Amino acid sequence: MPPDPAPQESPANASLKALYLALETPLLLYAMKITQSRALAEDAVQEAFLRLHVSTTTVREPRPWLYRTVHNLAITQIRSTARESALEPEVDGSGHLSDEAPAPAVLEHAENVQMAHRFLNEMTGIEGEMVRHKFVGELSYKQIAEKTGKSIGYVGYVLHQAMKTLAAQIEHQEPRQ
Repeated sequence: MPPDPAPQESPANASLKALYLALETPLLLYAMKITQSRALAEDAVQEAFLRLHVSTTTVREPRPWLYRTVHNLAITQIRSTARESALEPEVDGSGHLSDEAPAPAVLEHAENVQMAHRFLNEMTGIEGEMVRHKFVGELSYKQIAEKTGKSIGYVGYVLHQAMKTLAAQIEHQEPRQ
C-alpha cells in the first residue's frame, strides 16, 4: 500500500511550518521557565501557533509575536491553574466532600471533561491516534512522529487541524440547562 500523500502546502503554510520547526523548542523552553510545567508549556506553544495560523496575514514579525503570545498564554495558564486549584473540592480526612466544597463548579468541570473525552473518542484514523498520543499519552511531537512514522511537521499540522475541529465542536455544543 503506498504511503499517504502529503497535503499540498500553500506558501504561507510552508512558511509557518518552517517557523514552527525553528522555534518550537526555544519557545517550549521559554514557556517552561515561566510555567515550571512541560504540559502547560506545550499547551502555550501549541496555542500560540494556532493563533499565528489564524492571524498569519496580519502578523508582520512572527518571531517576536510568538514569544509575546507564548509569554501571555503562559501567564494566563498559571493564573487559570491557580483558580482551578481553588475550585477543586475540599475533602475531609475520611475522603468525603466537605460542606464547603464548590459543588456547582465541580459538576461543571466534570461535565466539560466528559464532553472532551466524548469528542476525543469520536476521532478516528491518524488524527484520533495523534490526539490521543498527545493528550492522553502526553507524548511530545517528536515521540508521536516516531510512533506514527510521520514527520514532526506533519504531526503539528494534524494536531492543529484536530484542535480546530475540537474547538468548533465544543463551541457549537449547547449548554445544559
